[in-house]
Amino acid sequence: TGYLIRNFGADFVIQAYGGDNTVKDPQLYRFMGDDQTNWSAFTKIHSVEAEAGGRMMELQTTTQSLDLDEEFTVLFCANDYEGGQSCSSVPVGKEPGALLVEQKRLKSVLDRDVQQIMEINFTAKAADVVVSDVVIEASGSVSVQTLQIPFTVPQGTTSTKIVMADMSSEPAGSLVTASVQSVLADKPTTIRGETVRAYIEEIPPGIKIDGFFDDWAAGNPDPVDMELGSNVDITEYDAVEGTSDVSFHLSVAGEMMQGTATPYVRMRSYPGEPGEPVSVPPIVESKVSGEDYVMIYIDSNSSDDLGEAFYGVKANTIVEIRGIYGVIKYKSLKNWINESWEEVAGVSAQNDMDEIEMSINLARVGTLDNPKIAFVTSNWNMMGDRSFQQTDWKTRSRAIYLVEDDQNETSTGPQTQRKVFYTGSYFFVFYRHATEDNITWEWSADGTDWTNDYEYAFESSEMYYVAVWYDQSGSRVYIIGDKNAGSRNVYLRSGTVTGNQISWDNESTVAISQTGTGPKLVSIAVDSESYVWIASEVRNSTGYNINVTRSINPEDISSFGPQTALDTNQSGSVAPIIVPLSNSDMYCVFSRNAVGGNTIKGSYYDDSSSTWSTAEDIVDDAYSIGFGGPSIVADDSDNVHLIYANTNFAVNYTKYTGSWSSTTILDDASNCSYPTVSLVLSDDLYAFWVNESEQISGKYSLDGGSTWSWMAWITPNTIAKRNLTSVYSYTNSWSVAWVWDMQSDKVYFERIPEFDVLLVPIVAVIIIPIILRRRH
Repeated sequence: TGYLIRNFGADFVIQAYGGDNTVKDPQLYRFMGDDQTNWSAFTKIHSVEAEAGGRMMELQTTTQSLDLDEEFTVLFCANDYEGGQSCSSVPVGKEPGALLVEQKRLKSVLDRDVQQIMEINFTAKAADVVVSDVVIEASGSVSVQTLQIPFTVPQGTTSTKIVMADMSSEPAGSLVTASVQSVLADKPTTIRGETVRAYIEEIPPGIKIDGFFDDWAAGNPDPVDMELGSNVDITEYDAVEGTSDVSFHLSVAGEMMQGTATPYVRMRSYPGEPGEPVSVPPIVESKVSGEDYVMIYIDSNSSDDLGEAFYGVKANTIVEIRGIYGVIKYKSLKNWINESWEEVAGVSAQNDMDEIEMSINLARVGTLDNPKIAFVTSNWNMMGDRSFQQTDWKTRSRAIYLVEDDQNETSTGPQTQRKVFYTGSYFFVFYRHATEDNITWEWSADGTDWTNDYEYAFESSEMYYVAVWYDQSGSRVYIIGDKNAGSRNVYLRSGTVTGNQISWDNESTVAISQTGTGPKLVSIAVDSESYVWIASEVRNSTGYNINVTRSINPEDISSFGPQTALDTNQSGSVAPIIVPLSNSDMYCVFSRNAVGGNTIKGSYYDDSSSTWSTAEDIVDDAYSIGFGGPSIVADDSDNVHLIYANTNFAVNYTKYTGSWSSTTILDDASNCSYPTVSLVLSDDLYAFWVNESEQISGKYSLDGGSTWSWMAWITPNTIAKRNLTSVYSYTNSWSVAWVWDMQSDKVYFERIPEFDVLLVPIVAVIIIPIILRRRH
């Protein structure tokens, strides 16, 4: 009877809250409902006595108000104001002592004879415990040998018992299960641990939904990145297509389907300053029950537009699982039919302590064509996690979209800085139009159809190189470029983006090089105070270098301050990229052409002292400028992420967090080139490059560059590609885009997702509203 917490039934609950060693509103409640997961069925009885001090607390009520019998037990749970919860490992009675019984599997595969099937650990709390009976149930014809009883477990110790069973009557390949059903002792007893599962002689091929998880290979890792709610913190996920079913696997950092015993959050009140009014009474947010959720959103065919958008997936199938205390309470499968969701039959699910597996019939997901999946977990108060998988099931060839076909040396140019950005409604691409001998731009609403009515980006003619910066907060675009003919100048222009048009301001020039040279590789960025920074290759009397300078006024490109040389003058061209950090700090990375391999260097600008650091060597094995990068982005934590191709044509990654990390190889194949890195709003990283087969390859990282996963749906065509560059600003948290040119006469555009621009997150009309990946 009573409210269910694990395997404990609470007929009463004493509840108190507070802060600063002060107890507020201690009350006794009685459970008056039939649904054992209905937290709202508690009715207030009366106040109780309570005091707190330091690390301790005491409460007291009358025995008459609790309606106690001789065998009553008490469980203790503590909650904080963030939703975190901890309960005592065992309930206790009126006398000292309790017993914790934990069952554990010993083997995954058992022989067909008498075998050790499980281990049971008996731990005595606060007193000696005498165990007089243990009941173990096993499946099929398995015969379990009886433990020798009675036995005594001394206080504070653990007694381990090995359970033997006869498997000789079980056929090879069959699954056997065993579990402790009950324990009789002279103290209150708690049984924990998952049901023991093992196969006889061999694990059958294929994946079976049976709660035995050794048939799953290592899946996609997800970082343990949640400070709270570890029961819904995804650590690994996977999806596998079989001959007739598609199966899913998910593991969490805590306990799968554990739920929340007390589904409420009490808002803490804080004392005001002297003279201020007293803070308002605390507000309690509550829910009937505290189940955990697993939601799987499946876009089975990304070539169509069917379904509803959830977390960047245009789902046409949804799997929903709910559970509490390790028990699945609800399973649901829904299909998108006639523009609405209809529940259909056919979902299987099993879980153990920290994993769950599910399967549905392939017919339920429709035609599989480059499917995309979102795995989402949540607890009752919408705190949870999400991970994504793009499968290679029956992968089709992706489409590529033509931006411009000039057939006359038209190009996106050297890949020192990206040339494409997205406003949330329109894509804009900048490129060199060879026939016009100038930099032009075009727009598209969906990336599929482009205007073919290009416009000039600069007022000056014969522009050759361009780099682009897009400030989404102010809808401002900044471009910088240079002419092929040698000069001391670089050319700048800014404009306001409204819809699919750019209202350009007047063009400016900056004399940055001591000696005329061209075309100079350049970069542009806007810092946190809206000052415009430029970095440019320069030529001085003793060689080539990088100069940086900042505008005199915010958003103003008409005048710039003193220039700083970041390195000593040397022979060979130099390619810079400059990016903003917080507090108006900056970081500039530049690559030097040199015999035997380029050196990529970096320099940090500290706005508080208005100084640039001495340039440091980051790597010394980079391939030539353009072909080998470099490409960088900076995240909200001031980490700078760099990818480049080395002299062995392998794509490498390194990260700046105050110092540069060792390199990580993203692709060690030969002849990789034109690497580019992109960062979306959730601080997830996407790296792309042209591989040895002239295909675009890619990897993504959802943990800030610590681990990388392959993207299996990148362009498979083998058209010769050059000057790959990724999107600058994309408002979608699971969407990236890139452009490249083919044989210097065509400019192409691609994106993920390919056929629709999805806005995320969208409130889920099925069960849960917005779920945040991390709690802030």
